Amino acid sequence: MISILLKCPNVTEQCLSRCHRVGLRSNDKPRPILIKFREHADKLRIWAAKTNLKGTGITLSEFLIRRKIRAARSKFYEDKCVRLEELNAKHDSFNLHKEIKEMAGLRKRTNRNTLVDDSGNVLLDVESKKSTWKLYVEDIFADATRRITVTPGNETGPPILRAEVVKALKRAKTGKSPGPDQIHVEILQLLEEHLVDALTNFFNCIYATGIMPKDWLNSTFITLPKKPTAKKCTEYRTISLMSQVLKLFLSIIHERIRGKCDAQISESQFGFRSGVGTREALFSLNVLVQKCRDLQTDVIICFVDYEKAFDRVKHEVLMRRLQEVGIDGRDMRIIQNLYWNQTSTVRVDGDETELISICRGVRQGCILSPLLFNLYSEAIISEALEGKEWGIKINGQIINNLRYADDTTLIATTPEDLQSIVDHVYECSKRAGLSMNLAKTKYMVISRREDLNPTISVAGTTLERVNKYKYLGTWLTEAWESENEVKTRIEVARASFNKMRKVLCNKDISLHLRSRMLQCYIWPVVMYGCEAWTLKEATIKKLDAFEMWCFRRMLRISWVHRVTNEEVLRRVKRSRELTLSIKKKKISYLGHVFRHERYRLLQVIMMGKVEGKRRAGRRRKSWLRNIREWTGVASVEQLMRLAKNKKEFDELTANLQ
Repeated sequence: MISILLKCPNVTEQCLSRCHRVGLRSNDKPRPILIKFREHADKLRIWAAKTNLKGTGITLSEFLIRRKIRAARSKFYEDKCVRLEELNAKHDSFNLHKEIKEMAGLRKRTNRNTLVDDSGNVLLDVESKKSTWKLYVEDIFADATRRITVTPGNETGPPILRAEVVKALKRAKTGKSPGPDQIHVEILQLLEEHLVDALTNFFNCIYATGIMPKDWLNSTFITLPKKPTAKKCTEYRTISLMSQVLKLFLSIIHERIRGKCDAQISESQFGFRSGVGTREALFSLNVLVQKCRDLQTDVIICFVDYEKAFDRVKHEVLMRRLQEVGIDGRDMRIIQNLYWNQTSTVRVDGDETELISICRGVRQGCILSPLLFNLYSEAIISEALEGKEWGIKINGQIINNLRYADDTTLIATTPEDLQSIVDHVYECSKRAGLSMNLAKTKYMVISRREDLNPTISVAGTTLERVNKYKYLGTWLTEAWESENEVKTRIEVARASFNKMRKVLCNKDISLHLRSRMLQCYIWPVVMYGCEAWTLKEATIKKLDAFEMWCFRRMLRISWVHRVTNEEVLRRVKRSRELTLSIKKKKISYLGHVFRHERYRLLQVIMMGKVEGKRRAGRRRKSWLRNIREWTGVASVEQLMRLAKNKKEFDELTANLQ
């Protein structure tokens, strides 16, 4: 408040004289002066405003309203920053980037009501749209070969405990749309003690008998466009809304079967597993290929794209797989009843279609679906590749596939081996009902040999060879360098900055808050997937240049002003932080991987040996070489020993320059 008053022209001397009139002595110590000054702040503010607003055409009321608006706006953005900082500290990248997109306005506007039929005619009336959507959904989920099988009476499975229900209520995500029963999860979380007991008894009744309410067996599809110009049904994504009470019940079932199911899923699957995700998938692929490249071992990668993989799961195959896992009989009965009897409708312009039978595919929006799909896809890969010697041998272990859900990479060192891997995976996938999208399935060759020009084909169709491919949101290139990806991330972040220019360049918002918003909203966009990057000096310069570009636009400093970078940093009262943050993120991630047993595969890839011979000359930059240069640690083995002591390793990271 004092700083605002002192910014007003000619107000300083008048404020001092006012201080004498309200009893402040000039020889008072600074702290008592500030205390007394605050006591009379309201009177001073009004008096100073009246004095300085004369002749400006602005009334005192307008001045006070504008001041409150500025304060409210600053409070709003400060709360947003706190929320993003919390998500970043939790490494919740999904919700972090979701909120950034919402704030930056990166979500594309679409015309959600436009729909055409197979002939290209625009459908205007609701009934025509409903009929088109009904036929489309029936075609997706129809399976004439489905055979309903019911497991004979197996009553294993303990009753549901009240503690399990309470835990599920606390764990339930809020802000979700309700299903056909129109019950919101927030209502369930407000239940009193005796109602929680009643809910537990209700769940136990269903669990013991296997009979579920009809609302639980029906879901509602809503359609979201995949692109702004979506017109055909295939250009829309169908999202299922189901009962929140059912989700609560299934979350308890999920916790009961997760242990047995996870034990069947290999370490090469990084999707829908606790503690791993896209970061681990990209990191493992990056370091593995770099090791082979440095030892002059050829690597050929096939990026498999499945066509609607989650919607093509055969129910009888899935049930057979669950029986092999050995889950409790009551859990099995619940899952069977859900899948054998499920129906759905499609919501079109506020109206709904007739009921549609769902005969294949995992249930959309169901908490069990990711786990069940992992189990299903694992059976395909195991049948195709188990016991085979195709792939990269590292410390005696064969690595021939790395997966994130249905995004599958098949890896080999020779064209013949990769062809065998692709053929086996194709045949096993076909038997399980999954079909490869051959138009989107590509392969890439990472080799120093110019004469290596293999041809990979599937079912008589030659796959396309590419020199770059976007995998899990990150660009991979044949040169296996990070320059192209870093350049892409910078341009995406630049677009985000321009979207938020009215806020980040607004002088009515304090520079400190704008700098904080830059760090919360723009830096995460740049640093997406940075744990897997390999940085060269030229790449670091590009990142530094982008950081200065942001600061200069926040201060509205043009290049014609001839202001040095040092002066810009002095004005924003900050040092260069972007590159340093990336370095610390990479090093912290290394320590995290070395300390946890769940990353055993990543540890093998980093510490293991690959057959091959290093070529003469200076070594190329690699991920591990980055870490060794920044920390001054000579070997990976020494880094691993340091990482075991978290406190010591955190000090090493904190002292990074």
